[in-house]
Amino acid sequence: MLSSHHYKSFKVSMIHRLRFTTDVQLGISGDKVEIDPVTNQKASTKFWIKQKPISIDSELLCACDLAEEKSPSHAIFKLTYLSNHDYKHLYFESDAATINEIVLKVNYILESRASTARADYLAQKQRKLSRRTSFSFQKEKKSGQQ
Repeated sequence: MLSSHHYKSFKVSMIHRLRFTTDVQLGISGDKVEIDPVTNQKASTKFWIKQKPISIDSELLCACDLAEEKSPSHAIFKLTYLSNHDYKHLYFESDAATINEIVLKVNYILESRASTARADYLAQKQRKLSRRTSFSFQKEKKSGQQ
């Protein structure tokens, strides 16, 4: 936990909407998360997706969740952050050990900082969850009355 604020970089693949992947260097420190594309001549000419470097301030980070772990050699995680009053999601894949280390590191950083973006995101997520459960409860209640 103490080393979670020290800078560390990881080589992972960023997953785009159409399931294209781009190799990136994910740099994580206590202040920010940096995503820098790893330039590969063959891959960059193959597709039109040109990944730009992204820097996300740790005050804007909202969540970091393990999305799926298929095997020890493959896992995916989702990074959620606030951008212009919208919550954006970025998906990354790599081997499970690397992904688990990244998720732990980012979550330690999130827990040690009290950002308003994270608090608002968690409150909104909780409201959505309670709305969903209250709706299904009302549905069961109506069917039980008939």
